[in-house]
Formats: sequence, structure tokens, C-alpha cells
Amino acid sequence: MALLAANAANVQDGAIFTVAAFTGLRLGELLALRWGDIDWSLKVIRVRRSFTRGVEGPPKSGLIRSVPLVDQAVTALERLRGREQWTADDELVFVNAVGNFLERSTLRRRYIAALGRGAISTALP
Repeated sequence: MALLAANAANVQDGAIFTVAAFTGLRLGELLALRWGDIDWSLKVIRVRRSFTRGVEGPPKSGLIRSVPLVDQAVTALERLRGREQWTADDELVFVNAVGNFLERSTLRRRYIAALGRGAISTALP
């Protein structure tokens, strides 16, 4: 995981790869994550919504749940929170260049590129 984050194209990609790996959140849940969903004192993410097929709605289960954050994920999110824009509680954590939802296909391409830079095989044995 550290190798993948280290080979990410930018801080945000490293953060989303790290949070995904250590929380198990679905891609749509990561894309809909807002800063206000993070409880820094309890080190948990409250999964309240998902972004799927261009629409923000409830998570797949339909239920709000709390997911614990390990130190690596907290550190990655804190680093990302240091950016100059898009850090208010109601703003998305992982954003495109204008502060809107990331596109799944773009993120997937950057993920595959990071895997390649780390010489990690995506093929099953």
C-alpha cells in the first residue's frame, strides 16, 4: 500500500488510495466523502452517501455506518486537508480541478498508472 501511495501522481491520489485500502470504502462512497463526515477525535468516517452514475444518494446498504481510520489514513487525510481550497465541512474530500466529483474512469487510469510506476502486477497468479 505504501508503494502505491508513493507512486501516486499527486497528494490527493495518494490519499484516496490509502483511505480506500485501509477502510474498505466503495468507490462511490469515497467519491461522495465530505470533510464533515470525518470525526477526527474518534478517528472514524461516517459513511452517509455514495456517488454513482452521476447521482449522489444513500450508500449501497441504505444505512449510515462508521468506519474506523488507522493512523496511515488519518495522516493522508490531514495532509490533503492542508490544501488551499475545498476543505470546508460541506465540501468533497476528493475533488477534480474545479472542486466537483472525480470521474471514476480518470481515477482508475491514475490508479493503474501508479501500479505501473510501482511495478506491481494487477494480474492474478
